[in-house]
Amino acid sequence: MGTIIQTKKLKSYHKIYEQIYKDPLICITDISDNTGVSRNAVAKYLQKMYADNILTGPSLCLKPHTNYQEYMYFLKFSDPFTVFDGFEKFSNVVSRLITFGDWNTVLVTNKLLNFSVLQHFETAVKMYPKRISRTIPRGIEYRKPRDQIPGCTPMMMPID
Repeated sequence: MGTIIQTKKLKSYHKIYEQIYKDPLICITDISDNTGVSRNAVAKYLQKMYADNILTGPSLCLKPHTNYQEYMYFLKFSDPFTVFDGFEKFSNVVSRLITFGDWNTVLVTNKLLNFSVLQHFETAVKMYPKRISRTIPRGIEYRKPRDQIPGCTPMMMPID
């Protein structure tokens, strides 16, 4: 009996995973509708999948909008703290954070910008337009998943 329940649970895990893979911003209710698994079971399974590292973050996602374009930049500067303070004056910078690893600065802007002309600039590791979601390598500090928000898929978010 236990093996049958475990097999059913694994099949549900896979169905949920497929839905999140197709759309990382999908709501729990949509996962439930698409998979035939109850909403409460989906929420419970998601928590268990995160706890067991079946689903892992961290990831940064930008939810798309039809008439507003944003870009995510993963940049490396020789003096990130000075540059980070300077970005406060950039009107096109929507969000900014300091990290460590292959890049030390993450920016979200509402316009394509050329950062190579800035002092202390070393390299632009990545730049993604909206609608792209990528898993970020370990080395960045993150909060716990936002599983307390009803109707939304838990996601890892950077600390502000």
